[in-house]
Amino acid sequence: MSTFSALEIGKRSMISHSKANKVIGHNLANANNKNYSRQRVRLSTVTPLTDPSLMRAGSAGQVGQGVEVTSVERVKDIYLDQRIFTESGQQSFWKTNTANLTDIERVQGALNKNNLQNKMDEFWQGWQEVSKNPAEKSVREDLVQKAISLTTDIKDKFRQMDSLRKELNQKIFTEVNEVNHYAKSIAELNNRISQAKAIGDNPNDLLDKRDALIGELSKIVNVTTGLKDNDEFIVYLNSDVLVQGNKTSLLSIEEDISNESLFKVSWQTPDREFNLESGSLKANLLARDGHLTDQIERLDVLATSLIYSVNEIHNKGFDNYGVKAQNFFQQTPLMADTQGLVAAGEIGNENPVTAIYKMQGNQKLDSQAVMGESGIITFNKDGDRIEVPYTETETIGEVIEKINLADGDVSFYLDNRGYLTVKANRPNSLGKQFNISYLSDSGIFLNNMAGILNDNVYDANQEDGVNALATNNFTRTPYYHPSSWISVNQNIIGDVNLVATREGINITENQNEKIPFGRGENTISLEIAELRNSNYFLDGKQKFNEFYISMVDKIGSENYIAKQEEEKYAAIVDHLSEMKQSISGVNIDEEMANMLSIQHGYKAGAKIIKMMDDMLQTLLTMS
Repeated sequence: MSTFSALEIGKRSMISHSKANKVIGHNLANANNKNYSRQRVRLSTVTPLTDPSLMRAGSAGQVGQGVEVTSVERVKDIYLDQRIFTESGQQSFWKTNTANLTDIERVQGALNKNNLQNKMDEFWQGWQEVSKNPAEKSVREDLVQKAISLTTDIKDKFRQMDSLRKELNQKIFTEVNEVNHYAKSIAELNNRISQAKAIGDNPNDLLDKRDALIGELSKIVNVTTGLKDNDEFIVYLNSDVLVQGNKTSLLSIEEDISNESLFKVSWQTPDREFNLESGSLKANLLARDGHLTDQIERLDVLATSLIYSVNEIHNKGFDNYGVKAQNFFQQTPLMADTQGLVAAGEIGNENPVTAIYKMQGNQKLDSQAVMGESGIITFNKDGDRIEVPYTETETIGEVIEKINLADGDVSFYLDNRGYLTVKANRPNSLGKQFNISYLSDSGIFLNNMAGILNDNVYDANQEDGVNALATNNFTRTPYYHPSSWISVNQNIIGDVNLVATREGINITENQNEKIPFGRGENTISLEIAELRNSNYFLDGKQKFNEFYISMVDKIGSENYIAKQEEEKYAAIVDHLSEMKQSISGVNIDEEMANMLSIQHGYKAGAKIIKMMDDMLQTLLTMS
């Protein structure tokens, strides 16, 4: 063995302990870096020079050659990290969901003194007061002001919710770009990590950076990770590959005409269905296309019902001048065509269609009368057709109840005169408008009995749809989002004497020729005031207060659940993060103790070199 081998052992010891000391310094420098994983040096014995052999000299062999650094490892539990990624996505989803629902609750302002329910109650009370003093101008003025206050509040709520929807739309756009940015960055890091590993390095800091990016990505979309062929790192987005090695499959975002030109998220690769299970992007999509769309649609239901129900009664009456009344509320149809025809391409349709909001039969009915014949009534529900059969022994009232319980796109009711009315009770597939898209009856109810259909089938996709009707008493579909434009007739605002309170009496056989009752007559104002207690005012199933309370309660209960889920997942993530910190986090006291041990090792190596230097000096001076 060489005389200088001991010097080599000492040198190796100093180099190895010096590198270990640098790693400890690196750990201490990142003690407050939450994305850093503690590193440790693995020290191994150097392979001895002498191997077992018959030719070996007859002396003790396998003399050690000292120590060397074989690797610098991250102290990491990759399975714990994957759990954190999963639970962080859930926490982010519920946290974002809570924030969005809280914003919607704030817009509704159900607990405020002047909420929408109170304003609506004041409006009905205004009609009640007018019925007590029909000729009094002051009560008419008070009614008109309450109506203006109500319509202003409805429009303001639409504006605020629509603004929230547009804000979320921009957040979705930003988050999709962030997902793509993270995917590209992870792919770039994968390439650098592979190159480092190929030459035998331990790219720990690059691995930490990649984990940090995946952690941020997991808050936006649900991701999992895996390996292919032991070295190709893969990031999955809901089982679809987002990143594989240095390759990426990115998301695409474009305006969706069928959803009011809001952004639609999809994969850039065709024929791949985009789905999410957690993350803030899912929460924002849910709030924009779920919670807010539902609330706006309900607000539109309220506005539409208010406009057409009040106008229908108001137009039967006479104003204070004894003239046939005008519309009380502005009534704006989707198209000017009196037959409800919507031109091709107007709302994204390739062919002309018929847009009708409400149709009324021309035959009086008794709710207790039996059908006398069986049949099947068919109409649409969320784009699909549903059938409601009826038998010859059922009463008209029972059939109407069955239809309304089916919760389709239409509702049925008998008005106060006994005429059957069918109306669209929510937006449907025709550009999300209040439109009766399909109606048929295989029996006699809608045909001979009610006098609504004469061709058994009404289909809005036919441009001559009105030809299928036996009645000419129909109302055209209103313009988009009635809650955004509802307002009191400007003529009535300018002259409250135009408010109708009284009915008329026929003076000829022509039902359209009537003369008004005296100014003290109050049939019209009372009938409008009674709308507050009518189920058919809205959707055929609920009174206004019930409808509004269910509208507000739905958001309130969903927000309550979201807050509970947010707290639950926050506790889970905190617990997992504490576990991760206990494993991968830097403990300053522990590192300082390790530093002292390493320093002693370094000094021992230096002493070996010093001792060998002294021995060699002695040998050289002996001669």
